[in-house]
Order: sequence, then structure tokens, then C-alpha cells
Amino acid sequence: MTIAIPIFGKRISPRLDLAENLKLFYVKGNKILKSEVIRLISHNKLEKINMVIDLNPDVIICNGLSEIFEEEIEKNNIKLISWIHGEVDEVLHKYLFGSLKFKSTK
Repeated sequence: MTIAIPIFGKRISPRLDLAENLKLFYVKGNKILKSEVIRLISHNKLEKINMVIDLNPDVIICNGLSEIFEEEIEKNNIKLISWIHGEVDEVLHKYLFGSLKFKSTK
């Protein structure tokens, strides 16, 4: 499973659509196998969301996001957990051990 989290330093970025870095975690069960940071350099929001979708994450954990980002994520059957803030490692740990819930779809 691949989990994507927009980052700002060690914290979740306040806005997915404005984030410059996305951290991908490759996970099996509740263990992180590998992680990497991807630069999201684009001034076009549609291009940026397509960059995220092309990474093919199973789950995106983020704080705020625009309506178009939310619609595109849901349209591509990516599970979304939004309006989450805090330290990336702490939030990821909570997700891996069942403390975070998926946002309901429209």
C-alpha cells in the first residue's frame, strides 16, 4: 500500500493544493518498508493534482484541500483522510494502528 502525505518540514502541509513536497510511504501491514519525498513543482492546480494521482497512492492523508482536488481524488478511487494536522510521523503511526478514519465520500 502507498500512503501520500503533503509535507511542510516535519508537519502535514496546511493545504494539499499548495504543497511543494509530498512524502510517499510504502507500507505492508503496519510497517513502513520505504519512504521518499516527491517535489510537486507546478503553478497549475490541475497539473499538480494530476501529478499526485499519477503517483498512484492508495491513501492520501492531508489537511485542507480545494474542492477540485477532493473531486479528482475521489473520482480516481483514492481513499482520502482530510482535515488532519500535526507531525507527519505521529499521524502516520495513528493511521497504521487504526486511529484515523476515512473521510466519507459524497
